[in-house]
Amino acid sequence: MQLIGHTMATPGRTAKESVFLFAELGFAGTELVCREGMALPPDTPLAEARDIADFARACHCPILTITPYAWEINSADPEVAETHAQLLRRACDLAATMGARFVRAYGGKEAPVSDEADAWTRTVAALRAVAPYAAKRDLTILVENHPGTMTRSGAATRRLLDEVAQPNVRGLYDPANVLDDTNEPWETTLAVQEGTIAYVHVKDFAITEDERRACCVGDGIVPWAQILPHLRDTGFTGCLSFEYEKMWHPTQLPEPEVGLRRSADFVRRILGSATGDRSR
Repeated sequence: MQLIGHTMATPGRTAKESVFLFAELGFAGTELVCREGMALPPDTPLAEARDIADFARACHCPILTITPYAWEINSADPEVAETHAQLLRRACDLAATMGARFVRAYGGKEAPVSDEADAWTRTVAALRAVAPYAAKRDLTILVENHPGTMTRSGAATRRLLDEVAQPNVRGLYDPANVLDDTNEPWETTLAVQEGTIAYVHVKDFAITEDERRACCVGDGIVPWAQILPHLRDTGFTGCLSFEYEKMWHPTQLPEPEVGLRRSADFVRRILGSATGDRSR
């Protein structure tokens, strides 16, 4: 498995500053948030994106994943749906330019019960439409378990992937999201998604006085000590991306120089030499 850094951990820093930190921490690659106000806005010129990618490769911490926020690919409004489809395609263009392998996608925005069936159908169609665009660029689309989407649970994500039925549309397993947002046990999430998981987001949270608080991996309620060996033993060899939520919870987490190191060290202790990072 490869341990990689995620720029959700580094708000306010440039892409190059983030990459440099990740390299210093021994990570093997980088996931870049593609969002206005972050280090890689969607309208980043391709020449600038190429320069960032060259820097990352020189740091031995290449750009592996581009993460846009294309929520409404399943909107009932065709113009809104197309705007978000364009955002996803733009992320594919940036990813291809930067030599990345993955583009994160949402499984469509969660819909009211009255529109749920149609919204599901539109989500399947939207992902089928972007799949060949990504495939021509040697990219895998990663559908994440995520609150506020049609794929909040492992069961829903597996169903969507089966219906999209494209070899380059795979699952992004985020156990913290599922445990926080649904009643689905982690064992069920893993079992139902087995064979579809291409990528994992690693983060943790604690519950204190009925409040969710972001924390370093290993300090919270996500059972990583059970999840990670299970992933390893069932043949997962992909990326473990540390989605350290400093962007959303700046006062709850230590600076990434401290918190990312602690989180990565926890994972390394569990997996030992099974991690393909550069910390040794």
